[in-house]
Amino acid sequence: MLEIVTRRRISRVVAAGLGLLAALATRAQEAAPSDGLEAPPPIPTEGFWPTRLMLERFLDRICDEIVEKYDMDDDQHARMSDLLHERFPAWMSTNRAEIQTLMNEFFEAQLDDQPPAPEDVALWAERVLPLLEGFGDLGEGLTDSMREFLTDDQQVLLDAEFAAFQAGVGLATNKMRAWAAGGYDPQRDWSPHGRARREREREENREVEAAMEAARQESLEHSGATSAPADADPPDEWAQYVEAFIARYELSVEQRQRAVAYLRIKQRDRDTYLKRTAPELERVEKLLASAEGEPAQQAAQEAWDRVNAPVDRMFQQLKDKLDTIPTRAQRRAAAQRSLSLPATQPATTQPDTQPDVSDR
Repeated sequence: MLEIVTRRRISRVVAAGLGLLAALATRAQEAAPSDGLEAPPPIPTEGFWPTRLMLERFLDRICDEIVEKYDMDDDQHARMSDLLHERFPAWMSTNRAEIQTLMNEFFEAQLDDQPPAPEDVALWAERVLPLLEGFGDLGEGLTDSMREFLTDDQQVLLDAEFAAFQAGVGLATNKMRAWAAGGYDPQRDWSPHGRARREREREENREVEAAMEAARQESLEHSGATSAPADADPPDEWAQYVEAFIARYELSVEQRQRAVAYLRIKQRDRDTYLKRTAPELERVEKLLASAEGEPAQQAAQEAWDRVNAPVDRMFQQLKDKLDTIPTRAQRRAAAQRSLSLPATQPATTQPDTQPDVSDR
């Protein structure tokens, strides 16, 4: 719901949801009524739920952030405030029983050191999916209503924020669909309380933020709101590899966003490392340039390889992440296309075909 929260807060909400869901350990529900319809849960008498005043003050702060972000005038400010206070509390009230029940189950599970069973997670995920769909509809409805009082320039920004919002919700929805179908793997998706869980949540948060930023930038570029300067540096080798990977497997929009998100995460890690080790890199470069004789040259090369080893590992991690994206069908199609390439086609223009590892 990008109109209710800023892109930064959206990314944290969605990322936190993905990380928290990995710790879920719900319990099997009672059998459904004989008519096949499941009765809505009663509103829990225990657990946390914001008071009316808490929610109003939260929405007031969010409204102030949106007004500042979009540089709204007084009339727009008033209409934005009315829109938030009308739509969001109504949606929360309508869904309170289910939201509060599921969140109570989650927090109870957070205190359990044992991983959840896949069948329990599947039941929980099935109940989360309708809420995610409603959450997406709420964001879309708010976006449509905002267009009635935003300027053209403001709507360009709105489109970018909505694209980021959709990317975040899309990641959460895909995760829940996979788990609802029995795809939850305790060995892969569970981390006990402590450092391992915090690291997993941080990594998931980074991936969601990067995917949302990629969607936002794609929207801005499509609208012409941003453009690269004429003297901009060409894509680096990592970006070229990702572009070739996307083209090879003919990735979908959502898959492309994930690929670009992985790229930006690793580029940021790489650039941070290179900046931190710049003095050492400069030293070994001079060592390489001045080395005379085989022993000195070998020692200089080993020093260079040692300093650059973390960069090589980051690139391999990027490639490993990319390899999780294509489906089996996309891999088969890519392999078939590579067989039909002319004999003169350079083999290095595309990433190597990876083995079929799943039926995704």
